[in-house]
This record gives sequence, structure tokens and C-alpha cells, in this order.
Amino acid sequence: MSGETTGYNIRCSDIKAGDILLFHGTKHGLDAFIRWITVSDVSHAALCVQEGDSIVVAEETSAGVQKNLIGDDMGKRQYAYVNRLIHDVDMAPVCNTTNNYMNQPFAYGQIILLLCLLLFRELPLGPRILSILYKIIEVVLAYYIDKIDNELFPGKTHMVCSEFVYVCFSDTAASEDNLQYRLQVYNEFDYRKPESLFELVNDYCRINPDNIITRNPVPELKVNPVCKIDDLDNLCNELMNEIRDGSSSEKTGAKDIVDDRLMMLVHRAGYIMCKLFFSSDERFKTTEYPKSLAVLDEIKKYFITPEDLLERCKDATCVGIAGQDAPVTESVSV
Repeated sequence: MSGETTGYNIRCSDIKAGDILLFHGTKHGLDAFIRWITVSDVSHAALCVQEGDSIVVAEETSAGVQKNLIGDDMGKRQYAYVNRLIHDVDMAPVCNTTNNYMNQPFAYGQIILLLCLLLFRELPLGPRILSILYKIIEVVLAYYIDKIDNELFPGKTHMVCSEFVYVCFSDTAASEDNLQYRLQVYNEFDYRKPESLFELVNDYCRINPDNIITRNPVPELKVNPVCKIDDLDNLCNELMNEIRDGSSSEKTGAKDIVDDRLMMLVHRAGYIMCKLFFSSDERFKTTEYPKSLAVLDEIKKYFITPEDLLERCKDATCVGIAGQDAPVTESVSV
């Protein structure tokens, strides 16, 4: 079965160019939250572009797409599932495709991944959980507003780490005119949840046409978060603990959740997503409502997580787990 893990440890020297690496990540904070909310053992994706004694991966980082060496211990990544394309094709074109995206000012992938998960996944929305969500979303929006104002440029491409890997295969399939390079990812989850923040706001706007978003079609971008970007790990830990505790997580009706503050946060998120993902798309040249929500709806349809690449990719299979901290002990050469 494609995507099913083998339960074998492999050496880093067994990793081949073109392999997809799905990293476990750190034990706490943002990595742990991504694993928790996606019900997964992975939080980050990369593509091997050089095999042998020195393994090099192309991956999305805070500084853009870069090529980095990885060692046997994997460092803070701990370990990685190694997925390999099931088709017998030359992987050099896939590796070369990564050069098209090198050093572009990509969005910091894990933070934008976090924002997407908070908007699209269903969460038990009690009062204390909402207060933590507000802090996290405001921190992320302030971070990207600053980046857009000072660093990011129109026409550049912005993707999360798993989408970068996916697009490298898609681009190669197109350039080589060979569909065997394409990754087919099926998604068994329905992200269009009635209790997700995005759907609550979207539904409210449809039912109540005279709302703060329609009255303010271009969002005011000034955000004054009470926390800083360096606080994200602690905020994610706080949110996980609050949800696991469950004492303040009673589900609340949409009419009690959707207020002006939440609506404007989601509206601003649509604006930021438009700037990051669709700066050259004529459909989203204006970020006025309902375009801001349309942007989020478009992203939701094609949103790919590291977990999707690990467990729901029809064209790749896991050949083993690399790293000294891998959770299994039986070894195999591949």
C-alpha cells in the first residue's frame, strides 16, 4: 500500500536522490503542535537532491528554499520517514527543478502551515482556547505583515514545506511530459468543517450580509499582538495543553464565537494569503471581500501537509526511517 511505513531503520547512506524526507521534528512547540493537529508523526518535508556520504536536501526554511546537509543523527529533526517514488524514472529532473525556487523569499513554511491548520481544522472552541487562538493568529499576521512591507516582493512564489516538495514533482511532470513524476495525493479528511474558524466566518458572512467585513472591504492591517513570534512555541504548547485538559473546551455555538475581532482576523488572513500565494493571479488582484475569503477557500482545496505526503500519496512508498532516534530498531538496506 502506498504511503504505508515499513517499520525498518535505514542508513542515511541508503537515501536516494529524489526521495521525499518527512521529518519528525522537535519534541515541543510548533513541530509538536503540527504533529498533534494533523494526527501525524511528521511536521516537515524536504527533498533529497544529493545521495552518498553527504546527503543534501532541498527544503523550505525561514530564509527561503535552501540546500542543506543532513547527518546521521538528524540533529533536532530526530528522524525522518523516507518515501520513494514507485515509478522507475530518472530522478535528476526532479532534483534539478528545485533550482527554480532556490533563495526565493518564501513564507516561513511552518508558520504559514500553522495558520492554515488553525483556520481549516476543527477545534473545540471554548473561551480560553479562543483567547489563545487570538494570540497565535495575531502574532502570525503581524509577522507576515512586516515581511510583506519590508522583504517580500510581488511575483515570487510562496509555499509551505510539503507543497514545495509536491510542486517540484508536478513541475517535473509538466516539463518532462511524463505523468509518472506527478504525486497523486488523496485526502481522507474533509477540511470544510462547520466548526472551523474559516467556515464559521464564511457562513456568518453569507447569512449576515451587513457585517464588519463588507463594511470594511479592504482590511486595516495594523495588528498589535500581545506576544512575539518567539513566543509561538510556548503558545502552541499552551493551546495543546488546554485542548487536552478539556475543562474549558465546551463547544460553543457559532453565534457566540463569531464577533468583529474574529471576522477581521480571518479577513486579514485572507489578505496575507493573497499577497503570499496569489500575487500574480489576476483573480485576486483585489483583496476586498469576498475575495479575501475566496483566497482562503482556494488554498484550502489544495492544502497539502507533511502527513498527506507520508500517508496519502499514491505514487510514493515509505522505504524506511532514517536517524539515530528512529522509533524502530530493525535495520534493512534499500
